[in-house]
Amino acid sequence: MRKKKLWFAVAVALILLVSGGGFVYTYNNSVVTLGLQDPSGDIVTVTEAAGQPDWNSLVSANISGEVPVGDLYGLSPGAGYTGDLVVKAYLANTSALIKAYRYLNIKLYQEDSEEAEDTPDYRLLTLDNGIATFSLTATGFGLKSWTQTTQADFESGTLTNLDTASSPGDVKLAMLPPTTLASDDFESGGFAGGSGWLAPWSTSGNAAIVTLQFPYQGSYHLRLQGANGYVDRALDLSGQAGVHLQFWAKANSLEAGDIAVARVSPDGTTWTTVQSWTSADSDNTYHFYDIDLSGFTMSSQFRIAFDGTGMDQTNDYLYVDDVRLVTGGSQYYTSGEILSPQVNVGSAADFHIIYFTITEPSGTDIKFQLRSALTQGELASATWYGPTGTGDYYTTSGTAVNTVHDGYSWIQYRGVFSSDGSATPTLSDISVSYSVGGGSSEKMLSVVGGSYRKVSDNSSDWAEGWSITPEIYVEVVQR
Repeated sequence: MRKKKLWFAVAVALILLVSGGGFVYTYNNSVVTLGLQDPSGDIVTVTEAAGQPDWNSLVSANISGEVPVGDLYGLSPGAGYTGDLVVKAYLANTSALIKAYRYLNIKLYQEDSEEAEDTPDYRLLTLDNGIATFSLTATGFGLKSWTQTTQADFESGTLTNLDTASSPGDVKLAMLPPTTLASDDFESGGFAGGSGWLAPWSTSGNAAIVTLQFPYQGSYHLRLQGANGYVDRALDLSGQAGVHLQFWAKANSLEAGDIAVARVSPDGTTWTTVQSWTSADSDNTYHFYDIDLSGFTMSSQFRIAFDGTGMDQTNDYLYVDDVRLVTGGSQYYTSGEILSPQVNVGSAADFHIIYFTITEPSGTDIKFQLRSALTQGELASATWYGPTGTGDYYTTSGTAVNTVHDGYSWIQYRGVFSSDGSATPTLSDISVSYSVGGGSSEKMLSVVGGSYRKVSDNSSDWAEGWSITPEIYVEVVQR
């Protein structure tokens, strides 16, 4: 639930006239501002307006007529507040008013409210309803926000070591590309091809490198056929960590009971099956396999094998292509940066608040700086600033923007990502609020007309405790 602030005017009674044994009051209004931490600063200030309606004139006026017009309150948003507001005006002294009035209908108009666009453009405050409500949007105050939240938004800037594709709408550190320790794509056409191995493939039975049956890539792939096809090959994995065996394979014409396997062995004696193919996998379609070898001893004579001896017919096949031993593909870059596009807000602006949504697992961090200039050409060489200077960063959403940027029309942010490599922080959205051309100007709540009828045109006929002056209490809350 969003936290709320409200500001309200407290009526202070000033005795202006004594008539017929009763008191007639006109009210000046002092302002009380209650502040909370979220968002930063005051949301709105409510102040008494000059030119208040002359309610006192109704004491001696006709028994019925038009209510006096005038301004009641001015509403000014706090610097940088870009949310929407609900303004509620209450009659606080109805019990006293009904002793002087048969009815009182006050037309209230809130400048630049949503209701000001309606027909009629006012709301009635009466003895019966006791309340009039208005909605003010941030744009009603001239406040704007530059926001980035989609994949396209983020990719419109410059990204270094960052990933926007794996979770569209989020920015994360990219994974380090794997390092290939050994590989063979069989494009040599023989068993000694590839790189990183200690020796060529050892083979037995019906094992061949062929062009038939559509290799996964290139012109050649390995084929094990019938009941005796077998290959294995050794490489030095001593000192390695996070090694994965990766390859493409497809099985064809395997019947119930047939099996082909991939095995590994740190010593060439004890073998472990890491992948198998049965009739259920026999679709003659290449599939990618990625096998984590971190549970095995990384030896200097580590061997991998493809074994088709569990197949029993000459028309049973296992095809293998693009074999690799890789490491490092499960770690993140330890640093990255997003440099936003250069944005022109139109004219000289006051920049208010920077907001962002980030997730920072242990060992990770995201921080931001801003720079600004009068022209796009000057922006590229402008100085980066945090909330207080060039040596700090925005690390908390809702922080006030450094006033050094005020008066400029071009703005840009950069986000600096860091990690220990085991996890990544995530940026989901970022926005900077600003105003152009005095966007925080005061918006007036006014009486623009209405009607009344008094109990009598002689105040001595009014009940004890009467009042001719409405006490209008204003409450402003976030919408």
